[in-house]
Amino acid sequence: MFDNSAQAAAPTGRPVAPAASPLTIMLVDDNQTFVTAVRQFLDRLPGVQIVAQARDGKSALAHMRRHRPALVLLDIAMPGMNGLELARAILQDPAPPQLTFLSMHDNREYREAARELGADFVSKADFVTELLPLLRARIPLPPASDAMPGAQDPSPEERWR
Repeated sequence: MFDNSAQAAAPTGRPVAPAASPLTIMLVDDNQTFVTAVRQFLDRLPGVQIVAQARDGKSALAHMRRHRPALVLLDIAMPGMNGLELARAILQDPAPPQLTFLSMHDNREYREAARELGADFVSKADFVTELLPLLRARIPLPPASDAMPGAQDPSPEERWR
């Protein structure tokens, strides 16, 4: 009889480590053109999975509770509930995701508000250069393969080529 509880084993007889989970992300922004650009950028990165997208705070809260992303990328200026209000609501969750504001309103006041909420702040004008280092720090690197002796993880630089 086959035992479903046994770990998979590599040809060496050692267990194979499970693959690292992707960094799950929800995008919240009312500017569809910008969301499309961010999606295209994120879709090219290994270890990233966009699990939800919302155009306003109310729908973002529903998506966040349903999909449980590890990271929420959110705009500040949105109709209805703005990004700062949304962040405060998200932080009421017992296990809130990490927050990063993406805003074209790049000023000291908003950066300080983000910091007070424990969130990162990235200017939309520089989102590729500013967001990439933040994502690199959060994306789980897969463990070294036990399936092939001598195999090693690629360096972070190799993963992002």
